[in-house]
Amino acid sequence: MNGPTTIYLKTPTSTLTRTAINQIAMETMDHCMRTMGTNPSIRIPYVSVIRRGRSKNFGTFDINKNKIIVYHNVCETVGMMIKTLIHEYTHYLQDMNEYQILYKKVGYNKHPHELEARRNEKLYSQCWKSIKKNLS
Repeated sequence: MNGPTTIYLKTPTSTLTRTAINQIAMETMDHCMRTMGTNPSIRIPYVSVIRRGRSKNFGTFDINKNKIIVYHNVCETVGMMIKTLIHEYTHYLQDMNEYQILYKKVGYNKHPHELEARRNEKLYSQCWKSIKKNLS
């Protein structure tokens, strides 16, 4: 990153350059791979951090494209962006073939894949401690 700008978890993503946003995403993905492992049956997903219109979604994992998408304008802070990446990375690790079957039975809020992904979001603090030194 250029310049003396210090980034914090509460830094608004709207104040960051595209380079800084992408660097945070790549550092977070590296951290997830190191600490959570990888899915041996799927290659590591491509990550795209983009602007999205009026979506309420922070991000998504598209299993068909093997792609994690994060909407940086919906994730208003660095912390929320990191949580979203961890959440979507968790989906990459899961058996997504059973996702729709379970979704029809229990819905989104009680879906075991979503519950696990939301639990893993709590790892953002550990992730931040690991990556923040690489951002300046």
